[in-house]
Amino acid sequence: MPTQRDLENASLKEIIKEIFDNNKGRYGSIRFEKALNEHGIHANRKRISTLMCETTENLGLYEQLYWWQFQTILDIIVYYL
Repeated sequence: MPTQRDLENASLKEIIKEIFDNNKGRYGSIRFEKALNEHGIHANRKRISTLMCETTENLGLYEQLYWWQFQTILDIIVYYL
């Protein structure tokens, strides 16, 4: 039996996918948080990022990582493998 949190996550995933498609795939977790807050849906940026990562295969969503987010070259190699 799904919990209340699972149901909320499922509905958030649908909303995130809709916003992502409407904005040509240019939204990351920070913009999603602002867009959701404007619609009265309060969700943490980390939760949104987690949902995006969990549904990468299903929804095709990803966040672009920048070079300064990695500590070492090894981190970059491990991330992309």
